[in-house]
Amino acid sequence: MTYPAASRNHLNSAKARNEIWKTHSLHNYEKSKGHGPKYVSITRSKPPPGNPGIKSSIKTNGSVRCRNQASRSVEVIQLRMLIAILVIVLIYGGTFGAFWITSVHTLTLYPISQSYSWEIVPLANNGGSDNFEIMSWRNGHNMRGWIEFNLTSIPQQVWITSAVLSLRLWQKTTPQVALSDQMGNLSQIGDPTGRTYGVYALSSPWTDEGINWANQPNWTDYHHAESSVPSGQGGWNGPLIYMNWDLTGMVKDWMSGVPNYGMVVRDTQENASLLYSTQFFTIHQTPNPTYYPTLLVTYVSPLAVVSFGIVLVAEGFLMIILWRTKVKRARH
Repeated sequence: MTYPAASRNHLNSAKARNEIWKTHSLHNYEKSKGHGPKYVSITRSKPPPGNPGIKSSIKTNGSVRCRNQASRSVEVIQLRMLIAILVIVLIYGGTFGAFWITSVHTLTLYPISQSYSWEIVPLANNGGSDNFEIMSWRNGHNMRGWIEFNLTSIPQQVWITSAVLSLRLWQKTTPQVALSDQMGNLSQIGDPTGRTYGVYALSSPWTDEGINWANQPNWTDYHHAESSVPSGQGGWNGPLIYMNWDLTGMVKDWMSGVPNYGMVVRDTQENASLLYSTQFFTIHQTPNPTYYPTLLVTYVSPLAVVSFGIVLVAEGFLMIILWRTKVKRARH
């Protein structure tokens, strides 16, 4: 008698579940007395219902991985950009530093002549004094100062980038005392802080031992400079207070061929109703150069500037070439 053969194993593979379910079908027969073969029930196992969260979990994990990869890519790009910026700053900073150290020069010049005069005493000369006074007061009581520097130590054919005149403050009047002038007029002394003093180029020669109010040279207001009187009192023992004027245009004129006869310092509003006076130190009868008037001149040669520009352009091209080479290698 022929018996039913065992059923084939069924393989059902599901990627989403990652499980293998096996289904077996078995035909059994049983002899019954007086009966033919009787088939018992054929049982087929069913796979458990799939987990609906598996697919969504896979999608979520994939999205997280994509976001993480994108975030890492952004961080890498930012890091590379930061490194590139630092390299550029270091290269150009080093080039500029080398240029400044080797090509930019500064000279400190001291006066060769210095004096001042008082209008009320027109023939008096104050050359050689340790005092350089600028005053504004009515009825002919103004004071002006003259000062000259020798510029021959500045090389020819250079570019003047800055020129600053500095006078160290000695003392100035304060609003405390009333007095009468030679005309019998009472006048209150004022504080000159904030008043404007101008510096003007002279148009004829003079000497510190020969100049006075009566024979003072004329001046021009072309490229003149102005500055405000600083606050505070100076003194022999300090504090160090300086009044500065930008004379870059004036020095450029002198270096281009305009005769250098020095300059005059004066209050731009003379004949004031109050007496305003400021005194500065001079090169005479002072202990060391910290008291001296100075002209600080900074210059650079045109050849150095051109060379600096060529180096900057060459460095720029080199960085572009290196960057493009790196990009090509990254693509391949």
